[in-house]
Amino acid sequence: MSNSVYDVIVIGAGIVGSCTAYHCCKLGLKTLQIEQFNLGHWHGSSHGMSRITRFVHSHPSYVPIVKDTFEQITEFEAKLGEKLWEKTGMLWTASDEMVDILAKASIQTGLEHEVLSSEQINARFPQMSFGSEWRGIYDPNGGMIYADKWLKIYQGEYRALGGLVHENEAFLGVSESNGVTQVTTDKKTYTTLKLVIGAGTWLQTVLPEIAAVTRLQLERIAVGYWKCKDPQNISLFTTKMPVVIIRDKKTKRNDNLLPIRDYSDGIKYFACQGPILDANDEDVEGKSLSLDIPRANLSVHFPMIDSSTPLRVDACKFTMSPDKHYVFDWHPKYKNVLIGGCMSGSGFKVAPGLGRALANLAAGNKSPFDLSIFSLKRFDELK
Repeated sequence: MSNSVYDVIVIGAGIVGSCTAYHCCKLGLKTLQIEQFNLGHWHGSSHGMSRITRFVHSHPSYVPIVKDTFEQITEFEAKLGEKLWEKTGMLWTASDEMVDILAKASIQTGLEHEVLSSEQINARFPQMSFGSEWRGIYDPNGGMIYADKWLKIYQGEYRALGGLVHENEAFLGVSESNGVTQVTTDKKTYTTLKLVIGAGTWLQTVLPEIAAVTRLQLERIAVGYWKCKDPQNISLFTTKMPVVIIRDKKTKRNDNLLPIRDYSDGIKYFACQGPILDANDEDVEGKSLSLDIPRANLSVHFPMIDSSTPLRVDACKFTMSPDKHYVFDWHPKYKNVLIGGCMSGSGFKVAPGLGRALANLAAGNKSPFDLSIFSLKRFDELK
């Protein structure tokens, strides 16, 4: 076969695409990664300095992927001599049945955890205030990812292995014939044995037929950074406190709080919900973002934080499926095309593990994890 044929082409250089490209190269596959913007851009949901990580999940299938991810990160910390995450613990609070669901799954997978009453939460964490209808589950092994470092490391290690990256090149389409796949961009047409689509926010434009089947929801999220009312309380919002998830029983969506890291004195707090938008809507500065939901919840549950005006607001685009699980599967029409996406809001912490899974599938190997929960077949049941 011609030397111009790639073993794998990966579309997208966010965290999913970058982890996948790295593992493809590590498996010895001739790999090309194509990114429509420049590396490290802020147009999607892979930018920023921090993310929540946790072992506790509502479904057991996630746990081995999280464990695999942290085996990889531990190896990189040793190799590079650099700290890549902070183990702060994770507190997930809810006023509905979610705590019971999480506790049941944690018992099933043997995860260390505590179920806390509102009184126990308020006593242990003076930064917080929860009424009697609230409970929480505490994951001592959760914490805060240094997201920007993870992305740069996987991108850098991929190129160090000889992987090729084409920046500022837009994917236009795919076709298959005689066991090979043609990938067309705005600059060239390439031939590959396998294609992996890790386009994140742009799944709806790159693969509109998949977006229609999955009924994915693309939203603009307001990521706010807030100050303490009293500067003397700032130390309570450093890594001395856990990362926090707050479950809204009405919307079934989450608010997230992370300790100070991204910006000096700025406590990261945002609601994982926002206005629906098109993938090409480029309000990068976040001027039209609504802060009504996070502002209201901050004033109730974190009275030490000034919820009147944020220090800064960053824009982020979230792409999620109706059931909030990811989409990792073969394309139903193109047998050489793999899809990995719908991970916004919670996928960063498992991207290295899922990248390894996609790479193995592209290489003709079995996935190291059970990915059936992420299958496209499940959407038949949602119709």
